Amino acid sequence: MNAESAATGNTTSQRTAAIGLLILGAALVTISGFLDWVSFETQDFFPVRPLSGFADGGGGLWAIGAATIVVILAVMLSVGLGGDRGAKIAVRILLACVVGTAILAGQSFYSVFHSPWVIQGSQTPIVASPAAGLYLLAAGTGVVLVSIHWVRVLFRGVAPFFPLRVNPLDAATRAHAATEVMNRYRECPHCRERMRREASVCPHCRRDVSPPGPPSPEAASSSMPPSPH
Repeated sequence: MNAESAATGNTTSQRTAAIGLLILGAALVTISGFLDWVSFETQDFFPVRPLSGFADGGGGLWAIGAATIVVILAVMLSVGLGGDRGAKIAVRILLACVVGTAILAGQSFYSVFHSPWVIQGSQTPIVASPAAGLYLLAAGTGVVLVSIHWVRVLFRGVAPFFPLRVNPLDAATRAHAATEVMNRYRECPHCRERMRREASVCPHCRRDVSPPGPPSPEAASSSMPPSPH
C-alpha cells in the first residue's frame, strides 16, 4: 500500500466518522423535540403537568426542522454532491442551524430559571426545572458543533478550530503523501475539479485539456520519502 492510498483510506474513515457524528447529534436534537423540556412542582413539592418541546413556543418544531436539515446536508456531504463549493455551502448552513439551536437552548434554560411560573388560571407560584428534553437538546447541539469542526477540516481542507499537536514525522509523511497526489493530479482549467495529470479530457466537465508541463523541481525534490531522525 503506497502513501497515497493510505492517506486516502485514512481520510475516508475520518469523513465517515464525522458524518456519523453529525447524524448522531441530529438524532439527539430530534428526540429532544418529543420530550418534556420543563418540569414543574409546587412549593410543597406537588407535581404539575410538564411542558413539552412542542408547547414551548414551538421550540420542538424548530429543533426537529434544524435536525432534518442537518441530516440532509450530511447525506449531501457523504455523496460528494456539489464538490468543494457544495461543502462550503453545507458548512455555512450547518453553522446557521447549530447557532439557531444553541440560541433556542440558551433561551429555554434562561426562561426556566428566570421566568415567573404560575399555575394556569391562578396565581399559585410553581418551581420550574429543566427536563430531559432540554438537556438532550443541549447535548445534541454540542455533538453537532463538534462534528461541524471535523466536517470543516475534512471536507474543505481548512485549518481546524482546535488544532491538535502532531508528531513531526507524521506531518512529514502526510506532506509527502500530499506531494505525491499533487504530482499525479492537476486542476482542470475549466471546472476547477481534480483530474489525473496525464488525462487529456476532464472526467467532470468532459472538455479537452492541454497536456501538462513537467512537475516543478521543488515538487520533484519534495517527493522523496521522509526519513526518521
